[in-house]
Amino acid sequence: MIKLIVSDLDGTLFSSGITIDNRDKRAIQTVLLKNKDLQFSVASGRMDVEIKEVLAELGVNGHRISQNGAFVYMDNEERLVANVFPSSLALEVYTYLPKDENSLITVFVEDKGITHHHSNHMNKINEQLFFPLTVDSNIKKRILDLHISKITVGGATGYLKDLEQKVRGQYRDKVDTFISDPHCLDIMPKNISKGTSLQQLIENLHIEPNEIACIGDSYNDISMFALTPYSYCMSHAEERVQNHATYVVRSVADMVDHLIQKKVIGNEESRNL
Repeated sequence: MIKLIVSDLDGTLFSSGITIDNRDKRAIQTVLLKNKDLQFSVASGRMDVEIKEVLAELGVNGHRISQNGAFVYMDNEERLVANVFPSSLALEVYTYLPKDENSLITVFVEDKGITHHHSNHMNKINEQLFFPLTVDSNIKKRILDLHISKITVGGATGYLKDLEQKVRGQYRDKVDTFISDPHCLDIMPKNISKGTSLQQLIENLHIEPNEIACIGDSYNDISMFALTPYSYCMSHAEERVQNHATYVVRSVADMVDHLIQKKVIGNEESRNL
């Protein structure tokens, strides 16, 4: 039986922008109410403070895997995982990345994103965030004093895919990269991913991999897909991402329906959220 459902946000639980489709919201709320032993978690490239906002909107308690696995919080607020770049590596990678009008580079600490200057690109990104980016023209000088957990580059998809190959070639043994959104390249400390942090979460919960179901739509979700036979990919995802999941569905609600049809989620008495 499934004991934990894990959902990505952008392109998955978010139908557009930062909006949750009502059908998906009802599906999550209902399945948790009817299954007292079923738990829920969000796994996202977004910050933990944003995931808190999502759980509040859903009206459910849940575990939180943020910034592609850099941080994990249990539903009782215990911090299980905290991973950041070595300061010197964060500065080296930031310095290596091209600074031009084609992209927006943002460095993240646990609770905020920081970029060098205002731009139209930044304004567009802020429209998709719960908390706007911070502008700091001296960010390069401050990196050594910050605990950087993620570096992102925003831009056109083709530009980002080319840049990803260059970053991998330069730092293959030091960082991992993911196209987490068609217009976002995430650069992470080596061996930090949603999958590795989800593994730590389920070990702490004493849940087996075949007792979790996960859903996502991007390359940073593939590491989750590898953990369980109950992996679901959104139908709008790139084919190469879909190929890593067991099932392809159109929505989170469709995943829940499929799990019920397979009788791997029960129909027990209601509980309080």
